[in-house]
Amino acid sequence: MNPRIRILGLSTSLLAAACMSSYAGVTLSIDTTTTQGSTSWGGSPAGTLAQSISTPNTQNSQDGGVSSGVIFKAGSSFTLGAVEIDEAFLTGGGNFNLVLYDFGSSYSLPAGNPVYSFTGSEVNLFTAGLNVTLTSANQFDVFLLSGADRVSINSGDSYWFGLVATDGSSLTWERGPITANQDIAVNGVAVGGAGTVLNNGGTGANRTPVAAFFAASPVPEPSIFALAGLGVTALLAFRRRSA
Repeated sequence: MNPRIRILGLSTSLLAAACMSSYAGVTLSIDTTTTQGSTSWGGSPAGTLAQSISTPNTQNSQDGGVSSGVIFKAGSSFTLGAVEIDEAFLTGGGNFNLVLYDFGSSYSLPAGNPVYSFTGSEVNLFTAGLNVTLTSANQFDVFLLSGADRVSINSGDSYWFGLVATDGSSLTWERGPITANQDIAVNGVAVGGAGTVLNNGGTGANRTPVAAFFAASPVPEPSIFALAGLGVTALLAFRRRSA
């Protein structure tokens, strides 16, 4: 086989391996640095803090269910790299699908129930079946996103980030004080189909979940550039040798 072709094939294979981490998906990580006594999010291991919904030390009650999540109005535009929540209780096997719906810039959180009624036309911004299995209760869960699941968040739009149980599990989040446009919304059935609704949990008051959203780095992984450079260097070397 021509040496140039062989080295080109090797370089292509290495680049493909390096790019695998860019495939759509999510990885669960546990933040052991942040505690419920923390007055701010440490940013590790999630990355650069883009928007904090409520800081860990503001938690004063819990809410959740088979489907639970947070409605938040984005304060800036960014590429979502990770979400971190303060998990209080967990029952069942802990298997959940992650979903993210954009309710647009005109949406405002109502004072009563339901907080949102699905028409069936809404699109989950995450890839279908984006799934995590939570490992324990009373911990800070970090959902590290990759590839196509690093979606664009638009300033001024309201979003619902949620976890929908696939095995009947129930997830309870820590929550803080009442805040406009931020809410733990709970639904006991599948979310997203026409006619299903998001309701305020507990007493029905809008409450602020302890959660944070982190921006993904806009710079491609250095390993990709390094391997690309290696391939080009090798090809140039073979060209000189055969000249």
